[in-house]
Amino acid sequence: MKTKKPSKPTKPKPPLAEARAGCFKALKMLEAGDPTEAVEALDLVLRLNPPDEIRSLIFKAKVEADIGNPATAETLLGMIDWPLPPDTLGKNEQRAGWAGVTLQRFRLISNTDAADALCDLLADLRHWCDRNEMDFDNELRKANDHYREETRPR
Repeated sequence: MKTKKPSKPTKPKPPLAEARAGCFKALKMLEAGDPTEAVEALDLVLRLNPPDEIRSLIFKAKVEADIGNPATAETLLGMIDWPLPPDTLGKNEQRAGWAGVTLQRFRLISNTDAADALCDLLADLRHWCDRNEMDFDNELRKANDHYREETRPR
């Protein structure tokens, strides 16, 4: 019988990254027509105590979703100007540019629309890993480690 490897502990997300992820989750719930779940997600985000300028928009979006105005809530969440994480080596703008060029090229050769390009590329990379003896999940973990190092405040 195979013994299961202990899972590697995941590093907690910084509060701002967690708040951003929670807002995107709430946005998806609003788009799916589930304002109750969106309100709960936004309530969790508010408990993370995001910066005041972001907090006020999140609070207003939560109220709008709660009183039955999901479109207004979506608009408010879309108005949040999320700050970029630190750029410890001054190269993240260039890295983002490389990724943008890659996505544009992928869209051209795959005929994928902008809304689906990133998730389609990631799925296709998983297919590529399957065929080339690469562990996609491990590579994604390593990529997350690289990202954390490249955006870690010094």
